[in-house]
Amino acid sequence: MATLERKVGTGTLHNTPMVFYLKVPAIWTEAAKDKILGAFRAARSNAPAFIVSEPEAAAVYALQRLDPK
Repeated sequence: MATLERKVGTGTLHNTPMVFYLKVPAIWTEAAKDKILGAFRAARSNAPAFIVSEPEAAAVYALQRLDPK
């Protein structure tokens, strides 16, 4: 979070609602996912965070690229 704070500034970081999607390998166990989520919470406990497998993240990205908006 310190890097993000340096990039956007403290005010922006703390006043902008954010949701984080943490991409993890599909083969990770639930215990491994819990550890990465715990590390995230230790760094930024008040932001919503979700675990997403790499294949799911790739599929969402590909589908968004197909949307002509």
